[in-house]
Amino acid sequence: MVHAGPPLPSTSVINLVGVAAGISSVTYSWGFNGAADGFNVYSSTTGLFIATTGANSFAFTGLDPNRSASI
Repeated sequence: MVHAGPPLPSTSVINLVGVAAGISSVTYSWGFNGAADGFNVYSSTTGLFIATTGANSFAFTGLDPNRSASI
């Protein structure tokens, strides 16, 4: 698999928080010390790429109702 996206940041994100936003979505937000053009989001359970976001947040939608999900 080949994925093109923003360059890797020099430091990792901090204070990652996920909040349920209904029965089939989770909104994640985080802090970051440094400069980045965006963030690649991956599933922490499968390691698969989910999306690229230009903000310090991501809405994970379309999940199976009442199931856990993590990035």
